[in-house]
Amino acid sequence: MRTGAEYLNSLRDDREVWFNGERVKDVTTHPALRGTAQAIARLFDLQHTSPHADKMTFTDSAGKRQGMAYFLPRSPQDLTRLREYYELLTAETGGFFGRFTAIMTLWHAYSMDPAPVYQKYNPGWLENMQRFWSYCQDTDPWVGAGFHGPSG
Repeated sequence: MRTGAEYLNSLRDDREVWFNGERVKDVTTHPALRGTAQAIARLFDLQHTSPHADKMTFTDSAGKRQGMAYFLPRSPQDLTRLREYYELLTAETGGFFGRFTAIMTLWHAYSMDPAPVYQKYNPGWLENMQRFWSYCQDTDPWVGAGFHGPSG
C-alpha cells in the first residue's frame, strides 16, 4: 500500500498538466493544485496510521494488507465494513473528498461478474480486466474516471 509521500513522489514524473493556459511543472507545489494532491496523500497515509489503519485496510486471501479501495464485499457484514470506510473518508475530508478510487474499483470488479459472457465472446477482455485489477491491488494507484454524454 502506498504512503502519502509515495503518492506525491509519483506525481513528480514530468507529466503534462495545464492550468489556466500554462504548463504546471509540479502539481504537488502549484498553488491551485497542491491542496488536492496533499488531501489525496493524507488519505493514503490513513492506511498506515492508527487508529484508522483497520478501517482503511483489509487482509486479502493471501494474508497481504490491501487498501479498502480494493475490498470486494461479499456479505452484509462486508457491506457494513465498506460503509464504515466511506464514513471515515467523509469525516476526514468534510464530505468533500472521498476516495474516488473505491467507487471505480467496485465498478471495475463488478463489471467482471458476467465472466461466462466474456469467456464466450471475448476472453481476452476478461483477462485484461483481471490483470488490471491485480496491478491496482499491487500498486494502489489513485484511479479516477471521466464521464461524458454520447458523442455525435
